[in-house]
Amino acid sequence: DCPSYTRGQFLNKNGPVWAISPVLPSPGVSEVSTTGRVGLNNLVNTCYINSVLQALFMTRRFCHEVLDRECDDSQTLLSKLQTLFTLLMYSPRRSLSPTEVLSVSRPSSFVPGHQQDSSEYLTHLLDVLHEQDMLGTLTSPPPTTSPKQDEPENGDMKLDETSITRWTTEEDLSDNNILQRKAHSLADFSNGD
Repeated sequence: DCPSYTRGQFLNKNGPVWAISPVLPSPGVSEVSTTGRVGLNNLVNTCYINSVLQALFMTRRFCHEVLDRECDDSQTLLSKLQTLFTLLMYSPRRSLSPTEVLSVSRPSSFVPGHQQDSSEYLTHLLDVLHEQDMLGTLTSPPPTTSPKQDEPENGDMKLDETSITRWTTEEDLSDNNILQRKAHSLADFSNGD
Protein backbone atom coordinates (compact mmCIF):
# COMPACT_ATOMS: atom_id res chain seq x y z
CA ASP A 1 0.00 0.00 0.00
CA CYS A 2 1.08 3.53 0.76
CA PRO A 3 4.61 4.05 2.07
CA SER A 4 4.82 5.26 5.65
CA TYR A 5 5.90 8.82 6.33
CA THR A 6 7.40 10.09 9.55
CA ARG A 7 5.74 12.97 11.38
CA GLY A 8 7.07 16.28 10.17
CA GLN A 9 8.62 14.88 7.00
CA PHE A 10 6.56 17.25 4.86
CA LEU A 11 6.74 20.22 7.20
CA ASN A 12 8.23 23.35 5.74
CA LYS A 13 9.76 25.02 8.79
CA ASN A 14 9.87 28.43 7.09
CA GLY A 15 6.34 28.53 5.74
CA PRO A 16 3.01 26.78 5.54
CA VAL A 17 3.08 23.00 5.32
CA TRP A 18 1.25 22.98 1.99
CA ALA A 19 3.79 25.29 0.31
CA ILE A 20 6.37 22.61 -0.42
CA SER A 21 7.59 21.14 -3.65
CA PRO A 22 5.78 18.03 -4.86
CA VAL A 23 7.04 14.58 -3.94
CA LEU A 24 8.29 12.74 -7.00
CA PRO A 25 7.18 9.14 -7.52
CA SER A 26 9.51 6.51 -6.10
CA PRO A 27 11.04 4.10 -8.59
CA GLY A 28 8.90 1.00 -8.83
CA VAL A 29 5.65 2.66 -7.71
CA SER A 30 3.13 1.16 -10.08
CA GLU A 31 -0.06 2.83 -8.91
CA VAL A 32 0.78 6.39 -9.91
CA SER A 33 -2.14 8.74 -10.37
CA THR A 34 -2.57 9.78 -13.99
CA THR A 35 -5.07 12.53 -13.13
CA GLY A 36 -3.05 14.28 -10.44
CA ARG A 37 -5.79 13.48 -7.91
CA VAL A 38 -5.36 11.11 -4.98
CA GLY A 39 -8.29 9.08 -3.65
CA LEU A 40 -8.94 7.39 -0.32
CA ASN A 41 -9.20 3.63 0.11
CA ASN A 42 -12.34 2.21 1.71
CA LEU A 43 -11.27 0.39 4.88
CA VAL A 44 -14.36 -1.85 5.29
CA ASN A 45 -17.42 0.42 5.28
CA THR A 46 -15.50 3.65 5.87
CA CYS A 47 -16.91 5.53 2.88
CA TYR A 48 -18.69 7.86 5.35
CA ILE A 49 -15.25 8.91 6.64
CA ASN A 50 -13.73 9.18 3.17
CA SER A 51 -16.55 11.40 1.89
CA VAL A 52 -16.18 13.78 4.85
CA LEU A 53 -12.38 13.91 4.57
CA GLN A 54 -12.52 14.53 0.82
CA ALA A 55 -15.15 17.27 1.24
CA LEU A 56 -13.08 18.97 3.95
CA PHE A 57 -9.93 18.67 1.85
CA MET A 58 -11.71 20.24 -1.14
CA THR A 59 -13.01 23.09 1.03
CA ARG A 60 -10.11 25.42 0.35
CA ARG A 61 -10.52 27.64 3.42
CA PHE A 62 -10.77 24.68 5.80
CA CYS A 63 -7.86 22.87 4.14
CA HIS A 64 -5.58 25.91 4.32
CA GLU A 65 -6.61 26.57 7.94
CA VAL A 66 -5.64 23.00 8.86
CA LEU A 67 -2.36 23.08 6.94
CA ASP A 68 -1.27 26.53 8.14
CA ARG A 69 -1.85 25.69 11.79
CA GLU A 70 0.92 24.86 14.22
CA CYS A 71 -0.07 22.02 16.51
CA ASP A 72 1.24 20.55 19.71
CA ASP A 73 1.15 17.01 21.13
CA SER A 74 -2.42 17.44 22.42
CA GLN A 75 -3.74 18.00 18.88
CA THR A 76 -3.38 14.50 17.46
CA LEU A 77 -6.31 14.80 15.06
CA LEU A 78 -5.02 18.07 13.60
CA SER A 79 -1.59 16.52 13.14
CA LYS A 80 -3.05 13.48 11.35
CA LEU A 81 -5.23 15.70 9.14
CA GLN A 82 -2.19 17.81 8.22
CA THR A 83 -0.32 14.69 7.15
CA LEU A 84 -3.28 13.31 5.20
CA PHE A 85 -4.04 16.63 3.45
CA THR A 86 -0.37 17.03 2.52
CA LEU A 87 -0.30 13.53 1.08
CA LEU A 88 -3.53 14.19 -0.82
CA MET A 89 -1.85 17.23 -2.37
CA TYR A 90 1.57 15.83 -3.16
CA SER A 91 1.53 12.04 -3.17
CA PRO A 92 2.14 10.42 -6.54
CA ARG A 93 -0.09 7.51 -5.49
CA ARG A 94 -3.51 6.83 -6.93
CA SER A 95 -5.02 6.32 -3.46
CA LEU A 96 -4.15 6.43 0.23
CA SER A 97 -5.48 4.66 3.30
CA PRO A 98 -6.67 7.14 5.96
CA THR A 99 -5.94 4.67 8.80
CA GLU A 100 -4.24 7.16 11.12
CA VAL A 101 -7.05 9.72 10.85
CA LEU A 102 -9.58 6.95 11.35
CA SER A 103 -7.81 5.74 14.51
CA VAL A 104 -8.01 9.16 16.20
CA SER A 105 -11.36 10.35 14.85
CA ARG A 106 -13.83 7.46 14.86
CA PRO A 107 -16.53 8.05 17.49
CA SER A 108 -16.52 5.39 20.21
CA SER A 109 -20.18 4.63 19.47
CA PHE A 110 -19.37 3.69 15.85
CA VAL A 111 -18.90 -0.05 15.43
CA PRO A 112 -15.93 -0.83 13.15
CA GLY A 113 -17.03 -2.43 9.88
CA HIS A 114 -20.61 -1.14 10.07
CA GLN A 115 -22.05 1.59 7.89
CA GLN A 116 -22.40 4.92 9.70
CA ASP A 117 -23.84 8.37 9.08
CA SER A 118 -21.40 10.84 7.54
CA SER A 119 -23.05 13.89 9.15
CA GLU A 120 -22.63 12.34 12.61
CA TYR A 121 -18.99 11.65 11.81
CA LEU A 122 -18.46 15.21 10.54
CA THR A 123 -19.99 16.66 13.70
CA HIS A 124 -17.79 14.43 15.86
CA LEU A 125 -14.64 15.24 13.87
CA LEU A 126 -15.24 19.00 14.10
CA ASP A 127 -16.03 18.71 17.82
CA VAL A 128 -12.78 16.83 18.45
CA LEU A 129 -10.80 19.36 16.40
CA HIS A 130 -12.42 22.20 18.32
CA GLU A 131 -11.80 20.56 21.72
CA GLN A 132 -8.17 19.81 20.89
CA ASP A 133 -7.71 23.34 19.56
CA MET A 134 -9.15 24.80 22.74
CA LEU A 135 -6.90 22.58 24.85
CA GLY A 136 -3.89 23.65 22.79
CA THR A 137 -4.91 27.32 23.02
CA LEU A 138 -5.42 27.14 26.78
CA THR A 139 -2.19 25.25 27.49
CA SER A 140 0.09 27.12 25.10
CA PRO A 141 2.62 29.50 26.64
CA PRO A 142 1.60 33.16 26.85
CA PRO A 143 2.53 35.32 23.85
CA THR A 144 5.82 37.18 23.99
CA THR A 145 4.19 40.43 22.88
CA SER A 146 2.56 42.83 25.30
CA PRO A 147 -1.04 42.00 26.28
CA LYS A 148 -3.83 43.69 24.37
CA GLN A 149 -5.80 46.43 26.05
CA ASP A 150 -9.14 44.68 25.66
CA GLU A 151 -8.15 41.41 27.40
CA PRO A 152 -9.98 40.65 30.65
CA GLU A 153 -8.03 41.27 33.83
CA ASN A 154 -9.51 38.37 35.80
CA GLY A 155 -7.20 35.83 34.11
CA ASP A 156 -9.82 34.33 31.82
CA MET A 157 -8.26 33.26 28.55
CA LYS A 158 -9.83 35.16 25.68
CA LEU A 159 -10.16 33.15 22.47
CA ASP A 160 -8.11 34.68 19.72
CA GLU A 161 -8.69 34.75 15.99
CA THR A 162 -6.33 31.80 15.45
CA SER A 163 -8.57 29.22 17.09
CA ILE A 164 -10.44 26.96 14.67
CA THR A 165 -14.02 28.11 14.35
CA ARG A 166 -16.54 25.32 14.79
CA TRP A 167 -18.31 24.89 11.48
CA THR A 168 -21.92 23.86 11.52
CA THR A 169 -23.57 21.69 8.90
CA GLU A 170 -27.17 22.44 9.79
CA GLU A 171 -28.58 24.00 6.64
CA ASP A 172 -31.89 23.75 4.85
CA LEU A 173 -31.18 21.29 2.04
CA SER A 174 -34.45 22.18 0.29
CA ASP A 175 -33.04 25.63 -0.51
CA ASN A 176 -31.45 25.75 -3.98
CA ASN A 177 -28.91 28.35 -2.83
CA ILE A 178 -26.89 25.75 -0.95
CA LEU A 179 -26.42 23.71 -4.12
CA GLN A 180 -25.38 26.79 -6.09
CA ARG A 181 -22.98 27.81 -3.34
CA LYS A 182 -21.37 24.37 -3.22
CA ALA A 183 -21.09 24.15 -7.00
CA HIS A 184 -19.55 27.62 -7.08
CA SER A 185 -17.13 26.69 -4.31
CA LEU A 186 -15.96 23.52 -6.08
CA ALA A 187 -15.62 25.40 -9.37
CA ASP A 188 -13.50 28.05 -7.66
CA PHE A 189 -11.24 25.39 -6.20
CA SER A 190 -10.73 23.51 -9.46
CA ASN A 191 -10.01 26.76 -11.35
CA GLY A 192 -7.32 27.68 -8.82
CA ASP A 193 -9.03 30.91 -7.74
